Amino acid sequence: MNQWIPRGFVGLLFGVGLVLTSGCSRPESETAKSDYSAEESRVLAEALLDYESLIYNGFVDGSYEGPESDWEEGDALRPLKIGISWVKNDQFVPWIVGKEMGYFEAEGIDLQIVEGGPGRDNLVSLVGRKIDLFLGAIEPVLYLVTSPTGSDVVMFGATMKRSSAGWVMLDTSIPQHERSTLAITAADLRGKRVGVQGGGGFYVQFVLDRLGLKEDEVKLMTAGATPDALISGAMDFYQCWLVNQPRILERAGYMNWVGVTFDQLGYQSYNDATVVNRDFFEQEKPLLAAYMRGLQRAMDYLMEESEAAAKITAAVIDPAYNLSAADVKWRMEREVPIYKGDGSEPLLYMDPAKVEALAALLIEYGQIEIKP
Repeated sequence: MNQWIPRGFVGLLFGVGLVLTSGCSRPESETAKSDYSAEESRVLAEALLDYESLIYNGFVDGSYEGPESDWEEGDALRPLKIGISWVKNDQFVPWIVGKEMGYFEAEGIDLQIVEGGPGRDNLVSLVGRKIDLFLGAIEPVLYLVTSPTGSDVVMFGATMKRSSAGWVMLDTSIPQHERSTLAITAADLRGKRVGVQGGGGFYVQFVLDRLGLKEDEVKLMTAGATPDALISGAMDFYQCWLVNQPRILERAGYMNWVGVTFDQLGYQSYNDATVVNRDFFEQEKPLLAAYMRGLQRAMDYLMEESEAAAKITAAVIDPAYNLSAADVKWRMEREVPIYKGDGSEPLLYMDPAKVEALAALLIEYGQIEIKP
């Protein structure tokens, strides 16, 4: 799997080796939007949260002036439990590489990766103090802090500067073994069958709005967890993560896939941010600074030695996920540019203004409820 699940979104089982049947009924929730305009949503988002307090960049931009770690070589390692948002697969290469290369250990940290997945919500575990850190997309964090029963947390160190979620099609105008350079437009979607994971109305309405399409101009269908219906021709578009499911298409010989990401349509987010309860953050800043130094070293290594990083990752993840080193490298080649972003931000930096803009969009599309 990857990143986050919109409210009402059925779990996405993005295992590369799975082949599941896709249904052809209409999704239960086709669209989702509040009564607020984009401008009203921006005003509401501005007043909703203190984004400068919610996000901390001191470990990245050098503004942290607290004490250095008092850990010395030979001391016992300090356990640090980090709960990830999904199973331990190649979505989490930086942490896997950092652990296997000893970068966290060199900072005195015994990094313990606690898997998430079906029935395991590690953000809940964080609030319940069962883990020290949560790692995942920032949308669920925004839901948490804006809920009536919210929690006081801090997030920092997002590895991915944008989301890779989007809609994929097969470009039948070229041979199956060729790569497509098609730029998807509204014309490509009009009258087509779009397969979405059940309840994905938020993304659907967002795409329709951005491309100037009406709901009745596309046929929405419920998709399974893999793109088999796209291959069979039962659907024309498939909603997925472009750094993940297209591997299944390529394994089946379909190199002619092409997609449009929601990021390209103006959806800005961060993914795989580290989240911590505020009291832990205030009490353990030296430990968190050490954690970030280990993560930064892992990021530098995997970008410079991607082939070696892919082999390290493939060797330690569960064989049940059926991911070879080549599969991991395939994903890394697509994720490293997302790590770097457009070059306007340092690695692992998070812009509070960008998070505020995301909150506004989530308000506009009914994902964050604002009562009159």
